[in-house]
Amino acid sequence: MPTDPGTDRRTITYTADGRIVRSDRCVVALCLCRRSARYPLCDTSHRKRRR
Repeated sequence: MPTDPGTDRRTITYTADGRIVRSDRCVVALCLCRRSARYPLCDTSHRKRRR
């Protein structure tokens, strides 16, 4: 199967309210706690920081 050189490997996610979110990563995590600065993508803001 030939691959199209113009095809990029971005992840495209459709949210419940109809927005389209694009990411350069192959795998993304969606935020369910709404604390993320990059909502609807998770940036692990919900985790407690340990030192």
